[in-house]
Amino acid sequence: MLSPTEKVLLQELLEISTLPESTLTYNELMGFMFGLAITPIYIDRDEWLDAVFGEEPCKRCGEQSYRPISDSLTQIYSVFLARQEQGQLHFPYPIEILKEVHIDEIRDWVSGLEEAFSLRPDIWDPEAEGNFANFSDAELEELFFCMMVIQGLADPVEVKFFLERIPDEVFNELFSVYDLESGEKDRNFQALMLGALPLAIQALQNFSQKMRAVIPEHVQPTSTSVLQHHSLANAANQSGTLPEPRKDHKKSNIIQVDFNNKRISAKQPAALRPKSEPAPFYQLKISIKDAKPPIWRRVVVPGAITLAQLHQVIQVSMGWFNAHLHQFTIDNIDYGPVDYPIGDEDQYDENAFTLHRAARNVQKSFQYIYDFGDYWQHQILIEKRFTDSGTADNDASIKVIKGRRACPPENIGGIWGYQEFLEAYTDASHDDHATMVEWAGPDFRPESFDKNEIDEVNRILSSIRIS
Repeated sequence: MLSPTEKVLLQELLEISTLPESTLTYNELMGFMFGLAITPIYIDRDEWLDAVFGEEPCKRCGEQSYRPISDSLTQIYSVFLARQEQGQLHFPYPIEILKEVHIDEIRDWVSGLEEAFSLRPDIWDPEAEGNFANFSDAELEELFFCMMVIQGLADPVEVKFFLERIPDEVFNELFSVYDLESGEKDRNFQALMLGALPLAIQALQNFSQKMRAVIPEHVQPTSTSVLQHHSLANAANQSGTLPEPRKDHKKSNIIQVDFNNKRISAKQPAALRPKSEPAPFYQLKISIKDAKPPIWRRVVVPGAITLAQLHQVIQVSMGWFNAHLHQFTIDNIDYGPVDYPIGDEDQYDENAFTLHRAARNVQKSFQYIYDFGDYWQHQILIEKRFTDSGTADNDASIKVIKGRRACPPENIGGIWGYQEFLEAYTDASHDDHATMVEWAGPDFRPESFDKNEIDEVNRILSSIRIS
């Protein structure tokens, strides 16, 4: 999940706590973040930071000295959420080839997971009322057993009473399909819980998805909303008061006028002048700047797509996790999420501008930046403008038609960090080869972006609707 450098940095940051004995360990923190990410309701930043540090309240986290770890943890939470949203958040330990040294790590991980669940017992307690009105008794029973697996590993004492009441012969008969050593009930039970853990985690993630159907969307966390809340909280800590929230911006091409100031900014783009002709389709080549060999995708999109939707297209087609900030620069004008601007300069709401409105006068290319830490610069070359999608099946208005090479891992240190990563990953004799393979996984293929991947990307892109 994290690079070796980030792992060391995070471990160092955890050690600055004034209550180290109460602060979560690194492995507990990874389980805790996993639990936060699959909890389908927003948890206030200060509340989960208190749980990390064992402090009540964790007011220090708003102070300057605690800002680095507050920012880092929020970014990590956002990455976990992005993976959950993409369906790529999985239990991180291979139980089938588990080594003895990993068992304590897993117990710590599960302990952190349980800590996250304890912040919202109204969500995760099978006996809670309200949120589970649409779920069957069988589903609630499944939740109960999943939570028993978690509790049985995190704190075996809690389930000891249950074990003590099962006679040995009954226990052995219940689990007769397993090759268990007779007379070692506690040890056997722990082995069974470990074996069941991956299935329990997957069931909990499935249950979370079901709960999202009955929980209002505005209280559900997303990778973007977590960063936005964090930004507002930091602003409040600096100024002493919470900034006034911006009004919601509808997805439209109407100019947003600040009537309180009775003016429109002088930076208003000329591209906003109304035109009567329909927007054409655009063929774009999206390339990561300075990548050698090149990493790129060729996409076809309607000119009526908003820049916010184009951001989604870039994220999905390239393979990013949408876990960091981003910004477009088109004809020397900046566009992005209006509630989370970059730096001190104003940027225009990406929801209020279509690609054609913003780029109609652009002859060659414009820029998209993702992750202002790693600073992934993307050049977006306008290859064609035409009146239909130009694809074999014209019903697909958004489509990737070609590409080269895999997307770099997130949080790798930008393009230069990625080059260093590739040197170690592809050279078995490199000193850092084993570390990089463990981090990125043995199946990472930097040269690959094949037809199957294009088909999967287009399947996801098909859900984007242009109004």
